[in-house]
Amino acid sequence: SPLQDTMRAIQNLIILLASNTSWLNDRLQKFDLEVRDFTDTGRGLGTMRDRRVGEVLLEVSDPLTPKEIIKRFKNIHSTALATQSLTDEQILSLGILELKAEQDQYALSLPDKQYSVLTMPSTLKECLPRCYDASIKASQESALHLYQQIKINSKSPPSLDDFLWAFSTVRSRSLLAPEYESHPLLVPGPGSRILLPAFDILNHKIGAKSSLELLQDKENELVWRLTANEAYKAGDQVFLSYGNRDNLKLFFTYGFCLRNNPNNLALFDLDDLLQACAITRPNLFSKNIVARIKPQLEAAVGNTRGEERAMFSHDMKGPRDSLIGGIGMMQQVAGQLSSETDDDFSKDITKCLRDIRCREIRKGLSELEKLTDIEEGWDTAKQFIRILLEAENSLLAMSG
Repeated sequence: SPLQDTMRAIQNLIILLASNTSWLNDRLQKFDLEVRDFTDTGRGLGTMRDRRVGEVLLEVSDPLTPKEIIKRFKNIHSTALATQSLTDEQILSLGILELKAEQDQYALSLPDKQYSVLTMPSTLKECLPRCYDASIKASQESALHLYQQIKINSKSPPSLDDFLWAFSTVRSRSLLAPEYESHPLLVPGPGSRILLPAFDILNHKIGAKSSLELLQDKENELVWRLTANEAYKAGDQVFLSYGNRDNLKLFFTYGFCLRNNPNNLALFDLDDLLQACAITRPNLFSKNIVARIKPQLEAAVGNTRGEERAMFSHDMKGPRDSLIGGIGMMQQVAGQLSSETDDDFSKDITKCLRDIRCREIRKGLSELEKLTDIEEGWDTAKQFIRILLEAENSLLAMSG
């Protein structure tokens, strides 16, 4: 009967989930680690005993690499050939889907829902500054473009939901490993992006009391090893530093932000620069002039189809080199449009950029307050957007 079929399906799911938990715990227990839910971070790795400085916390010798995926799955190999080349991130995403279809224990142990920018509701995106919203849309369009290619070139393409789940999973859990050689079917880059089972549960913390390194064991096999830099007490969460990332990078890649992030930045794109020029120098940067020069400037800063967009950064001390260069580029354009000397150009553009962004932040925070009926599961993302906006507002206030 349908009821009996449903009960059997539930029982099989329970058995499958138990086996996945057992697989993960088997990996962790020999290192006296366990998966736990922590108040501040959610799911993470905790140590079951005290740890000394220099003690090995975790080792993994079987990373999942793009080269292995291409070799193992003919469908992905043919798709890569048909589309000329794929990025390491794209190869891993397709590989995770294949592994999940094969009931691979690692793939099945991954969270079945990802709340990433690739699937973010428009009501949340619209609370962000315009250029951040534009970056998210560019990422979404890039992913959809790849999905359409896969649908054309694959005999059994995944569903869009499954594809976006896999892409978001790889983006939030992979790391770049220059030690691994690339593959002819991969877009050339500095090594390959890889997945490290069990390591990908480690949460980020600035100044984490652990370090990750790639070593050779006694059998000359490559081993990823996590070592304690400071002592841990039993029950402590084991963290890993993801690097010096600003809040936007953390949010776009991993889905979270830090309230007191010393690496935080305010980021602007070419449209922001053009808007500031049009506001402060309307006689030079008219609507027609902006429309004419924008394609040339897009090419100059390297904006092409895809999600990679040139961004110009500002920290608590003021404009950084990228923003100084971007404003300098606009000043050169202004010099071609007028023969008059303009000593205040840089100062005026910088102030205008800050003013525009502060208005966007105030509007975004106001819109967030109005979002009371948000889609299920997105409450956490809403809180992180608030943190991102408030932290950036503080940064601009200190720098102004």
